[in-house]
Amino acid sequence: MLALSGFQFSPFFLGLFRVNYDLSDT
Repeated sequence: MLALSGFQFSPFFLGLFRVNYDLSDT
C-alpha cells in the first residue's frame, strides 16, 4: 500500500486513475 504513495505522485498514474474513475462513474 505504501508503494501506491509513490505512484500517486506520478502524473501518468493519476491520469490512468482519473480515466478509470470516469469509466466506473458511467
